[in-house]
This record gives sequence, C-alpha cells and structure tokens, in this order.
Amino acid sequence: MGLDLLLESFNRGHAGDPVTIARTREGFDVALSGELDMQASNDLSPLLEATLQECSAGARLVLDLSRVTYVASMGVGLLSTLMVKAARKTVNLVLLDIPPRVRQVMDVLGLLSFFVEERSPGKGGPA
Repeated sequence: MGLDLLLESFNRGHAGDPVTIARTREGFDVALSGELDMQASNDLSPLLEATLQECSAGARLVLDLSRVTYVASMGVGLLSTLMVKAARKTVNLVLLDIPPRVRQVMDVLGLLSFFVEERSPGKGGPA
C-alpha cells in the first residue's frame, strides 16, 4: 500500500488526531497529534515505516511531536524502533518540539539522549 493510501487510512481511523506528512527538500516532515497509545502506535507503525522507506540515505525524517498529548510504552517503542531503522538506512530522524509530558516519559526511561531533538524557532530553551 502506498504512502498516500496509508495516510488516508490512518486519518480515517483517527479523525480526531490526524497525521500530516509533507515532503521537503531534505526528506519528510511528519506532524503527529493526540495520544500515542497502544492502538494509535499499532496503526501508525506501517505509516511511519512507509515514510522511512521513501527517504533516501542522508535524508531527514522530522517527527513533530508538539501536538502529542500522551505517550504510552508502545509509543516509545514505536519511536525507538523507527530510530534504529532510520540509523540502519542512514536517515536522520529528528524529534521536533517534544512536549513536557512526553519528554518526561522518555527521560525517565533513559531514551531521550538517543534521539536527535530540535525545537521550532521561537519555542525557547535549548534543545
């Protein structure tokens, strides 16, 4: 199934928390929203994997987490698995604007230091 169909299917099933994907010169920007609970993570996995497959070596895959309100262990696992697969493909995975609640979970688990993190201009504070 192609990326567009996977995106359409995900958004149909998660209308209240849609995902947007934009192709950029450097790769892809993916904006997530809502809860990364078990169901959302299971449904999101094929979409993120397909997006990663569309990236060429050296590309940037940016996950904008600014509208994520909650992350469960499955969500953290999804991000961790994507990070490993991106590294194997030499794709630069970037987590953008990690909300405090999500940051806290990842920090407690000791995983935050393994990710490349950025903040949008004007969001303040060091990344």
